[in-house]
Amino acid sequence: MRERIYFADFARTYGRNYRSIMHYPEVIRLKKRGISIISAEKKFKGIIPKSTLYFWYNEKRTPVQFSSFANSKKSFSGKEIGKMGELIGSILGDGGIISKGHVHYCNTEDFLINRFKANMQGLFPKEVPCESKDKNAMHLIYSPRIGRVLWCLFGVFSCGKDTKIITPELDSMPLAWKIQAVRALYDDEGSAVKLKKGGYVSFKQKSQSITRFVQNVLAECKIRFITTEYSGMYMVRICSYADMKRFGEIINFSEGYRKKAKLNVILESYTFHRVCNNAEK
Repeated sequence: MRERIYFADFARTYGRNYRSIMHYPEVIRLKKRGISIISAEKKFKGIIPKSTLYFWYNEKRTPVQFSSFANSKKSFSGKEIGKMGELIGSILGDGGIISKGHVHYCNTEDFLINRFKANMQGLFPKEVPCESKDKNAMHLIYSPRIGRVLWCLFGVFSCGKDTKIITPELDSMPLAWKIQAVRALYDDEGSAVKLKKGGYVSFKQKSQSITRFVQNVLAECKIRFITTEYSGMYMVRICSYADMKRFGEIINFSEGYRKKAKLNVILESYTFHRVCNNAEK
């Protein structure tokens, strides 16, 4: 996993129309070395328009993309990368990244909103969200710098409406990291359903790619499940006591979240019935 972001990678997130901006640092280096603008024009002929090269060489204009990169966080420790699973899971869940790179997250639960803000603050301490509220839902929007950095690290896993996928970069992360992401996905789009007798844990998602990711992590954790499809939505259910218990031990919902407490109630109800049944024998 890459721990440092370079401008060439950051510039690629703007698409093919911005290929020339990747050469901006090289242009500045040539100028500092005393290379004439005529020599630079020959070197970048057909790559950088003459007018653009002139403005860069005379420091009359700096590409917006380079300024954005300069203000971005570019270096991440292995520990920081290891903690990103929960953040990525939230973005894949009730969040997203729009085509220009803005990261957004929307939820009615204060617990999840506060956790998302805390994760962002821990990883990108200089970035402050724009907050808005619509009825009971809080909506957070962050700088496109963050989205582009995340694309550099994990591939384009979200880029506008209905574009969320599991990229090869995400799929290659260690199991412990994936469990963080899946836990955050269950916090957003999962539920613990209490029935008259027992219950089940469910996960609902319209992305086949994300559903498959969750299925693979469950399987790797040796948690059995059933999957059904209805009206374009996938429903993954964990139904047996043993598998719900294993889910609670390995993945679970987040500590302090109401869904985790509900799962505990369901599991305790199974224990109660078992004790009663054993006593009657």
